[in-house]
Amino acid sequence: MAKDKDRALNPATAQLKADKARALKKGKAAITAQRTERLAQRNPSRLERQIADLKAAGNELGGRDRKQLEELEKQLGLVKKAREKVG
Repeated sequence: MAKDKDRALNPATAQLKADKARALKKGKAAITAQRTERLAQRNPSRLERQIADLKAAGNELGGRDRKQLEELEKQLGLVKKAREKVG
């Protein structure tokens, strides 16, 4: 227990820990920005057309098609949100 207390009091270790936390935060922000940019470049009309095609099939959708429809709707929402964010 004394080692942990000594380590917490060491200013060099505290600085390294803070630097590592800042680097992680910066990396997460960069990844989020890249994801948003990539989603903003997708074509929402193509997604809407695919959704319309699946919905046109009506009750004939199998499990795979239902899952695909849900995924497309989710992606469409993310793309629209990313486009609003990017501008």
